[in-house]
Amino acid sequence: MKIRNRFIMFIFMCAFHGIYLIYFMGSVQSGLKTMKMTRIGAFTTILLLIFTIGIYSLIWQWNTCTSLKKLGCGDCRFSCLVFSLLIIGIIINPFILQGKINFYCERVNTKLY
Repeated sequence: MKIRNRFIMFIFMCAFHGIYLIYFMGSVQSGLKTMKMTRIGAFTTILLLIFTIGIYSLIWQWNTCTSLKKLGCGDCRFSCLVFSLLIIGIIINPFILQGKINFYCERVNTKLY
């Protein structure tokens, strides 16, 4: 997990669409595994995402929000769930998650890869 500029994320999301979101999910999952917050790695997450045709992303977002809550970043599970059900979660949820990650990284003053 590392600090990312959310405006640059928006530009990448517009330019590369789903490919950047897959990279984002893998990157965040890799950071969580490094911190021992989950047992599933980035490769497994990406495979599950592809084989379930994106449905796994809802489960991944919920689990990631739970892990971020355990790190003391606040609870964003229900906002991510509501945005996902309104179908705008594909655009908004990565920004919510990255905001929580940025908060955590600034608080501990480190970048974890």
